[in-house]
Amino acid sequence: MKVLCVSSTYFDDNSMIGGGERATEEYSCALSKKAETTLLVFGRKKMNIKRDTLDIVVEKPLFWIKGNIFNPFYLGLAEYVKKADVVHCFARRVFVANVLQLLCGIYGKKLVYSEFGIGGFNLTAFYDFTKFADAFIFPSEFGAKRYSQYSKISNVVYLGVNMEKFHPQKGVEREDKIVYVGRLLPQKGVNYLIEAAGSDIPLELYGRVYDREFYAYLKTLVRGDNVKFIHDADDAVIRGAYNSARASVLPSVYNTYNGRHHGGTEYFGLVVAEAMACGAPVIVTRAGSLPELVEEGVSGFVVEPNSPAALREKMLYMLNNRNRAAEMGKAARKRALENFTWDRTALETIKIYSRLLGAK
Repeated sequence: MKVLCVSSTYFDDNSMIGGGERATEEYSCALSKKAETTLLVFGRKKMNIKRDTLDIVVEKPLFWIKGNIFNPFYLGLAEYVKKADVVHCFARRVFVANVLQLLCGIYGKKLVYSEFGIGGFNLTAFYDFTKFADAFIFPSEFGAKRYSQYSKISNVVYLGVNMEKFHPQKGVEREDKIVYVGRLLPQKGVNYLIEAAGSDIPLELYGRVYDREFYAYLKTLVRGDNVKFIHDADDAVIRGAYNSARASVLPSVYNTYNGRHHGGTEYFGLVVAEAMACGAPVIVTRAGSLPELVEEGVSGFVVEPNSPAALREKMLYMLNNRNRAAEMGKAARKRALENFTWDRTALETIKIYSRLLGAK
């Protein structure tokens, strides 16, 4: 079986650092251990990268439609599609997805879509070509319900965590602090987290700045020296942060501080699963898939979005109840090992591919 995975962006400073990009690469790498897999992505320089058993090809497009990094215009897709048995596109609402739909139809290839909430210019605004896909694989029940019109070809397969990178570290002690990991974007609700921290809860924010206006706004909310921004952390630093914190928080929202609505927020909170894998209890909002990942009161807490008071209450609980927080961290680790591994994700996905190919 030959699998072609396709994504507009890839996990690198030269492209985009985010959960969606990391998930696509890890997903493809896991698949490559069970089938011949190529990950096709796009960037400003053509490159060929080998990661374990995965071939990553970075192609340079002619241009990006409307300057949007998620919308490369590339003429060589047909050559890749012809060599594959299954094409797995990690976004539906982008122009590349529309082109893949056409090419898979021409060459008789099986087309699978995953939906991580990424969007840009695409033809589905005029006609939903993607309804002719052979299967959808959603990373959560939230995603599947959001696109219930595809229920006949929908599958839910949770994403995984690279357990070699994210795990409990011997010799690292928990400190009285809370951490956030993720892009500094309005839909992540970071502003409510800073408000919740006030001037007395130690808070470390790990994330790159992709919205300068929002970042400037966040700085105005800081009330003391207890809030730290770290913009250039690598995986080892992130792992250390998860291991040394009392809890990790992802306060995502549907409605942002500036009045915008993000109905497709958090198709899968990868940073939540990574924190859990490191033995950190988590606090999340009732947004997107996040309540699916956390067992309320067991591995963490689920609070209402847009509520600094609710976030503050649970953060103080974690800081003031160290033993209970440690127990919740152990439960979080156990849940991650049982439900969020890439090997499990790959096995379930290969079953779907095999079923499609067997139906020829």
